[in-house]
Amino acid sequence: MKKAYIIFPLIGLLVFAGLYIKEKSEIHSREEAKQQQIKKEKEDKLKKEADARQKAYEDAVALTEKRKKEKDAKDAKDKADREAKQALADTRDKAYREKERQNSVIRRLEDEIRMEKESVAKVKEQIKAQIAEIEFQLQYVKKAEANQKSFDQLLAKIEAADKAREAAEKAAADAAKTKSS
Repeated sequence: MKKAYIIFPLIGLLVFAGLYIKEKSEIHSREEAKQQQIKKEKEDKLKKEADARQKAYEDAVALTEKRKKEKDAKDAKDKADREAKQALADTRDKAYREKERQNSVIRRLEDEIRMEKESVAKVKEQIKAQIAEIEFQLQYVKKAEANQKSFDQLLAKIEAADKAREAAEKAAADAAKTKSS
């Protein structure tokens, strides 16, 4: 019996040690698998982060290039807009100068027209005065011709009267000569 006190605990100890070692190796392999899983997860996480960083870097480079292209396009558009505005301003200024030149030409021509109208009015007044003078002279000539005719008729009457008087005087003188003779 005394042997039973030693053998049963020793068998129990050996069974316990076997189970303990088996369990310890399983725990150790689980722990190792867990560590490998954690290590793999960390490596995957680091790889994902590295990939994400690389992708973010590539995206940043692409975005930078895109912004640079947009900025270049905007600068080109702004330059074209400035040039277009300048061209419009130049065209506007040229049109304004042309308008002012035309306005000065128009004012000069209007002044010349006004002066010519005044000259035409003066000439028309002179023409009216000349026409009035001509009409006056025509009337004067008609009156003078009428007077001339009257004077011619009067002179003819006077001559006729003078001839008649001379004839009467001659006849009276002839009659007096004949009477006195």
